[in-house]
Order: sequence, then C-alpha cells, then structure tokens
Amino acid sequence: EEEERVRVALPVLAGAVELHFPLGFGVFAEGSGLAANYGKYEAKYFDVRGGVNWKSRFIFVQGGYQYLLLYGKASDEMEVEYGLAGPFVSAGAKL
Repeated sequence: EEEERVRVALPVLAGAVELHFPLGFGVFAEGSGLAANYGKYEAKYFDVRGGVNWKSRFIFVQGGYQYLLLYGKASDEMEVEYGLAGPFVSAGAKL
C-alpha cells in the first residue's frame, strides 16, 4: 500500500452579517472560503450558512441551511472532494 500526502496552505476569507429584531429574534448569514491554484495543485474550501436565530442572555437557538465543500487536486493522480449540504438546528447555553 502506498500513501502520499500533499500539504498546501490555503488562505481563507470570511464574513458575517446579522440583523436583530425585537424579542431576541434575528436572521444571519456567514461564510468563509477561497479557491486557489498552486501550479499543479488546486484547492477549494467553502463553508456558508444562513438562517434564523433567537438569543437570550444565557440561551441561543438557531436553524437554517449550510453548505460545506472541501476539494483538493494534485496533478492528475490525486483528487479529493467532500461536501455536505442541508438544513441544521443548533442550541446552546452561555455562562
């Protein structure tokens, strides 16, 4: 069995926006990612999500849609692609 690793630095840009409404409700959109080519190497990373949320002083709940893509290619011999997309729900507590 043969194993080959290729490590390439991929700088990432990110941004986020959130609009607040009365009673702790809001909408949000956030994302990070970048695509780059280094000669025979190619890399892509994107993580984007958006949705609605509710926040109090100690508790938060949010739900929406998320898209994640991780892609790498080294010449014609190695190619990796991983992606997830779909709805999500999260909740948590802050102290």
